[in-house]
Amino acid sequence: MNIIWLYLNQFLYINIMMNIKSAQMLVSQALEEIKTISAEEALQLSINNKCNLIDIREKGELDKMGKIENSNHIPRGMLEFWLDPNSPYFRRQT
Repeated sequence: MNIIWLYLNQFLYINIMMNIKSAQMLVSQALEEIKTISAEEALQLSINNKCNLIDIREKGELDKMGKIENSNHIPRGMLEFWLDPNSPYFRRQT
């Protein structure tokens, strides 16, 4: 009985580990779905009030280097949580 359990655990572990995507694969997939723009393009969109700028740096970086003008601060680690209205961490951006 213990040998069967061991093989089953090993089989499940291998299947789970083989289905986990690497960070590089996740980034590659994301880049297929998003458009990257230059800082100049972002500035023009902001000036024309056609975008919302989100500064994803950590608070310590903002304290040292200053905030991006007309941007909202959302630390990268909290981005998905603060923007998801179903999350208990949701924060309405102004």
